[in-house]
Amino acid sequence: MKRIAVLVVPCLLALAGGCGVTSYVSNERVVVAPQNPNCLRQIKQARDYMARGRYELAKEHYLMALVACDDGESRDVATRELQAADMMIQTQR
Repeated sequence: MKRIAVLVVPCLLALAGGCGVTSYVSNERVVVAPQNPNCLRQIKQARDYMARGRYELAKEHYLMALVACDDGESRDVATRELQAADMMIQTQR
């Protein structure tokens, strides 16, 4: 039975990772927490602005993403990318 669980858990995590949800494994249980679509939308918009060199707008959208993030993983991503945008702004000054 444990072998089946070892094979099934990674498959569930892979499926959950591609569907806009975050999976956490604790005490051999899988907890799936949905990510906030507004947070994901704001991160995507900020990444688009970063790619175009619009760092001030990207910074604003990362801040909006931080407000909307419900889970730690999305919050960590938004925080790291916000710091990168801020560094780009400081570099250009």
